Amino acid sequence: MPKRQVELTVEQARFVSKEIDAGHFPSDSDVVGAGLRLLKKQRQRGQQAKQENKLRDMILEAVKQIDRGESVSLKNETEVKAHFSKLFARAAAKAQMKK
Repeated sequence: MPKRQVELTVEQARFVSKEIDAGHFPSDSDVVGAGLRLLKKQRQRGQQAKQENKLRDMILEAVKQIDRGESVSLKNETEVKAHFSKLFARAAAKAQMKK
């Protein structure tokens, strides 16, 4: 494992010592590792929340479109596949135009 030297404030060093003295962690590295894992989880939750908000916004916009009568009625799997094929083709053509 690569070694790294980090500097802690007096307050951070006291906290690390208290965690070790309380028996929560066997070493300084374990305390710092736990903190980094927590930070990583926090960032992942933030990303997940952003994705959920984006999805929520997309759903709300879809509901508004339905309310305005801008919806398509698809009766079976074949119609659904055909509709999505058209949408994907349109999106691909749009992407090509941007290049």
